[in-house]
Amino acid sequence: MCIKSQVKNNVILIVTAVLILLSISLIITYGSQLFPELGIPTWDDIFAAAGLKGDNSIPDDCLSVHFIDVGQGDCILIKTQQGSALIDAGDTHSKDSVLRYLYNQNIKDLQYIFVTHPDSDHIGSMPEVLNSFPVSKIVMSDIRKEDLPTTRIYEKLLNTIYEKKIKAAKGKPGDVFELGDVKISVIAPLIQTNDLNNMSLVLRISYGNNTFLLTGDAEFKSENDILKSNVELKSDVLKAGHHGSKSSCSDKFLKKVEPDFAVISCGRGNSFGHPTKETMDRLTAAGAKILRTDFNGSIVFVSDGNNLYYLCERD
Repeated sequence: MCIKSQVKNNVILIVTAVLILLSISLIITYGSQLFPELGIPTWDDIFAAAGLKGDNSIPDDCLSVHFIDVGQGDCILIKTQQGSALIDAGDTHSKDSVLRYLYNQNIKDLQYIFVTHPDSDHIGSMPEVLNSFPVSKIVMSDIRKEDLPTTRIYEKLLNTIYEKKIKAAKGKPGDVFELGDVKISVIAPLIQTNDLNNMSLVLRISYGNNTFLLTGDAEFKSENDILKSNVELKSDVLKAGHHGSKSSCSDKFLKKVEPDFAVISCGRGNSFGHPTKETMDRLTAAGAKILRTDFNGSIVFVSDGNNLYYLCERD
């Protein structure tokens, strides 16, 4: 009886331990997305703290473009040996995960920050970034004064820029910003509108033979304006506009871009239904391999100017 009791107790202990480990694993895997305000670390944070960063295989002389998982929002880090740039910074709930990611990437300062447009899911954590890292220049969309929002977070962003005495510029089509051999070109917005999504900065990154097209929340109107401008659009990687909404990534636009990869930045189970089936179907028909931050976590593309590969936080 004693032996049977001991075996039974051992089984209970093993099952309990397995359940605890499984629970911890699920919390780490999904907790940062479901409860961003709690600051739950991701596997990437844990590996980095242990000196086991997921990007140890990235050579220093390569360009890496990081689509950071901030839930329902946008945040993109451009990292080169000559300097780094950040495009957007997610919403206010993302500040801890954004700062952790930048610290884990050994970012000491940012040469450029690009604010595609002043929606809260793109600028929410930007004041914290500006307070945490030296920034040489911030580039914002050229939006008419009467169309600018009066939200608290936008006012906080403007006040932080003023208090930190950061050089600010309005990005206009034709502007080119350089990080060594990496060129960041502004190609939109081209026409003024009171629709802030279609006033998103659209940026094209080029490094050697590799290119990235980053469209913020641009929708069909901005896409059509870009097509009429006859600017070069063909890109290896497309950041799908407006989190994969049905009003972005038109067939005509995708035909010009011809992306090998499409990245969709969105939150798991978001209330907007992003990405929509219509957009997913168009991207699939265009032959793009689709990567999503809600499924794959943070996504990193690495380029040596000729070859391109990617890493995902999760399969």
